[in-house]
Amino acid sequence: MSDDTSLKQRLLALAAASERSTFQRVRDVFPEIETAIEAGVPRADIVAALQAEGIDISPKVFTNYVQRLRMLKAKASVREAANEPPPKASARRGTR
Repeated sequence: MSDDTSLKQRLLALAAASERSTFQRVRDVFPEIETAIEAGVPRADIVAALQAEGIDISPKVFTNYVQRLRMLKAKASVREAANEPPPKASARRGTR
């Protein structure tokens, strides 16, 4: 597991060093951001951590990005659900 962790850290460092947009860089670490938010970490602390890693972002822009990424995540989930096959007819019997 430590090899996976170090690889992830190296890849994130490469992503941070590239000329990618702020949104793309925030999107790269969005799962970790969501985990921190769910754990009760104040958004100001998350913004400070992103800034410490060289991501120039304001609290207002951070909030907008979180909303935008959650919306994109929800749309992706709907698309995935729409591509699932319907339940088999035998599974629906007896539900009336």
